[in-house]
Amino acid sequence: MVQPRRATLGFTLLEMLVALALIAVLASVLYASLRIGFDARRRADAALGDLRVARVVADLVQRDLVQALPSTGVLIGAFVGEDATMDGFGADADAVSFFASLEDGGRAPPAVCRVDILAESSAATGTPRLIRRVSRDLLAPSVEEPVDEVLCSDVAGFNLRYYDGSFWSDSWDSTTRGDALPIAIEMRVDVKRSREAPGVDHAEPYSLTRIFLLPCAAMGPTQDGTTRGAGG
Repeated sequence: MVQPRRATLGFTLLEMLVALALIAVLASVLYASLRIGFDARRRADAALGDLRVARVVADLVQRDLVQALPSTGVLIGAFVGEDATMDGFGADADAVSFFASLEDGGRAPPAVCRVDILAESSAATGTPRLIRRVSRDLLAPSVEEPVDEVLCSDVAGFNLRYYDGSFWSDSWDSTTRGDALPIAIEMRVDVKRSREAPGVDHAEPYSLTRIFLLPCAAMGPTQDGTTRGAGG
């Protein structure tokens, strides 16, 4: 008596090849979709990167300037803002020097320090950068080297203007203004465009302008000879 033939379990070679081909196609489609998504995210981050850098730099500079102390008292010198341009670049490279009460990273109580904010060219790369220079321990018997901090290594311009209550000026010297601080400061930070940012003119930097008051602005003469205070 002939026994019936049992059905063969498993897949044939042809079925395996077809399944592998389908898996390869699906993997290619998935990889392409992920790559498009990651590229879009990278371009979005690059487009917003200039804005983030400019905001962080502006926040750091503003944080120091609003703590500027009046140019009177022990260990406190003049508030001086200089209008300048970068050598070889022609962009704004203003500098400001003032005294402020700063903390030393929480390791010591606040102390009077000299702060310099300036734009200069990097000796290594030749590109402009924005520097925060802090001189601490002003009572030290010997002059200590100031501590430099690079706020932005790709700055395309840094401009400050000062308001005395009546007029805006490109420079400020408290020794000629009755030891008075400016009432308000207008700050513009220019940051070079990221090369990965899509749809932008990389020749034009990203600019952020901010105006803020100085809480310690003292009474002082304006350009027209009148006297005006921070609340006037």
